[in-house]
Amino acid sequence: MSAWRDRFSGDERARGFPSLSAIHLAALCPPGVDVTVHHEHVRPLVPSAVDADLVAITSTTGGSGRMYELADALRARGHAVILGGTHASLLPGEALAHADAVAVGEAERSFPRMLADFQRRRLGGVYRQEENLPLAGLPVPRYDLLEDEFRFRCFVQATRGCPHRCSFCTLKQLDHHFRTRPVREVIRDIEACEGRTWLQRKMVWFWDDNLTGDRDHARALFEALRPLRRWWWTQASIDVAQDRGLLRAAAASGCLAMFVGVESFSARNLLAVRKRQNRVEDYRRAVRTFHEAGIAVQAGIIVGLDDDTPESIRSIPEAVAEIGVDLAFLNVLTPFPATPLRDDLAASGRLLERPWSHHDAAHVTHRPARMTPAALEAAYWSAYADLHSPGRALRRVLRTAGTRRLPSMLLNGWADGLMALENLLHPDHLVPGEALDPGTPVAA
Repeated sequence: MSAWRDRFSGDERARGFPSLSAIHLAALCPPGVDVTVHHEHVRPLVPSAVDADLVAITSTTGGSGRMYELADALRARGHAVILGGTHASLLPGEALAHADAVAVGEAERSFPRMLADFQRRRLGGVYRQEENLPLAGLPVPRYDLLEDEFRFRCFVQATRGCPHRCSFCTLKQLDHHFRTRPVREVIRDIEACEGRTWLQRKMVWFWDDNLTGDRDHARALFEALRPLRRWWWTQASIDVAQDRGLLRAAAASGCLAMFVGVESFSARNLLAVRKRQNRVEDYRRAVRTFHEAGIAVQAGIIVGLDDDTPESIRSIPEAVAEIGVDLAFLNVLTPFPATPLRDDLAASGRLLERPWSHHDAAHVTHRPARMTPAALEAAYWSAYADLHSPGRALRRVLRTAGTRRLPSMLLNGWADGLMALENLLHPDHLVPGEALDPGTPVAA
């Protein structure tokens, strides 16, 4: 059996970050099943080179076209194909047209059923795991199957879900309850990670949507992490800055940085997408609290919300610098399948007829309220280029130098500097690949 995830990006940065999907599925296979894992982050898959009876493929919405292309080619060659992951779970009927079976939602029960049905020659249709199961007893992911090209190897999940209900997020459509794993099992997974390099052995990435959603669980986890003397990174809600003690405990256990969803500098935008836990007036204070604990702040920002204009988007790099964020990522508002955002845009006739490949947070797929789609795209790329320009990256690095913060601040600035250098050497990354036509509105 083979499993892989996502389209080939051609971006060297992608080789740092494998997903947990494939190696978790591999761990769910019974003894005696020979498993190969292939990530298209590393290299594209050649269907004619696949030697497997059963192939499981998972992908994001942006990569779903490539997923279907591979599935069709493999089935034409006689391989049985299972599709799963976010996109297939949201649109199982669409996915089933390209597969023998589709896994909807979590896989702890449905995937073993699919394997058993395949062995009995009964594999077919949509397999759902309706309930959100407790997370105790999950197997250790098959880290040994990760390709050598990945620069980081220790990816762990301590929680699933998120307590919040942002309208643009697919999470609530797939996972209705925030749950935690037993701390001892999380530590077991970390100890099972091996690496060839010192950094691979030192760095842990928590692939959680909101690691601190249950703060009592987070405190217990941080206490258990301290003896391991690892460095780690995660995602959390910015409102965790209200708990200084928790941030200090995170830093003491090895936290270098947290990715937080800032999303917008407009209060109206935050209210419109139900991001009620964010308060624009508190951003600077929150970032300062992270820094005082010794934790760098990586911020996700969305452009194309209803209160945005070309001018407000182009002002984002300065706003990011003003509040002291160490590394920021811009994303175009994307109406993913089955989200409240997509329903709202469809009801108002503002969805554009765009392929799923454009639903990657870097293409415009809707009509903004206060500008044209072309103006949004131009403003996005302008802000992106400014945000990651060599000058801004250097200023961020110099700002962290000489302070009493942990080396995580310099590490973050260094990473953003590499991004700026790559963009300087490869300016084609900074422009859209094709001219954006006005687009045709669609109803759904």
